[in-house]
Amino acid sequence: MAYRRLLAATLICSAVLLAPALTPTHTLAQNHPTARQLFDQAVQLYTDGDLAAAQKAFRRIDPLQLDKQQRLVMYETIQNIDRQLRRESNPKQILDSAQSAHNTGKLSQAKALYQSVVSHPAASAQQKEKATAGLAEVKRRLNVELTRARNTIDEAATDIRAERYRAAERKLRQIKEARLDLGWFENERIDRQLMIISEKLASRPAIPTPTAPTSTTTAQQQQQQPVEPPTPTTPRQTPQVLTRQQQREMAQREREL
Repeated sequence: MAYRRLLAATLICSAVLLAPALTPTHTLAQNHPTARQLFDQAVQLYTDGDLAAAQKAFRRIDPLQLDKQQRLVMYETIQNIDRQLRRESNPKQILDSAQSAHNTGKLSQAKALYQSVVSHPAASAQQKEKATAGLAEVKRRLNVELTRARNTIDEAATDIRAERYRAAERKLRQIKEARLDLGWFENERIDRQLMIISEKLASRPAIPTPTAPTSTTTAQQQQQQPVEPPTPTTPRQTPQVLTRQQQREMAQREREL
C-alpha cells in the first residue's frame, strides 16, 4: 500500500515537472509570431479594412527582421493607415479616396476604404450603397488578378525547370511589384523561386565579352597575309617609222620583182 502511494506521488511530480516540456510547439509559435507572420497578418487586416488592428500589428514588427521590399510596404501602409484614420470622421472623403484608388488600379487600398464607408456609423444610405457597389467590383477584379498572378507563378516555375531563368525572374518581379494580397503560401513560393533563380544565375560561368580588334592587331594580320606576285605585262610593240631613203629602196626592190 505504501509502495502504491509512493508510486502515485512520483508520477504526479513527474507530470508537473514535464508539463512545460510537453507544451505544443504551435502554441509557443502563436504566442511569439515571427516578423513575417506579423507582416502577413497586418497586410491582411489592412486589406480587410480593419485599419486600427492593422496599425497595431504593424507596430509590433521589428523592421530589421524584414527584407527591404517588405519594409517599404510596411512604411507606406502605415502612412496610408494614419491618413485614413485622420479622415475617418468624414465618410464622404473616405468614399472619394476609395473611388480614386479604384480608378487608379490600387484595388487593395480601394477595398479597405470601401469597407470603412460600409461600416462607418455616420455614412448615409446612399454613401453605403455606393461603397457596397464599389466593393463588389473591386473584389471581382481582385479575384481575376489573383488568378492571373497564380497562373504566372506556375509559368515561372515551368521557366525555371526549362532553365529560362531571366524570363521567370521578370514574371515574379512583376507580381511582387503589383503588391497583391496573395497570402503567405504564394508569397513563400515567389521568394523560394527567386532564391533558386539567384543561385542558378550565380553558378553560371561568365560569358566573355567580345573585344574589337586594335590597330596593332589589324596591322599584324595584314603583314601575315601572303603577298601576290605582280602579273607580268606584255611589252607593247611600237610601229617602226621608215625614212624616205628606206622607202625608195623598198620601192626599187618591188619594181625589180
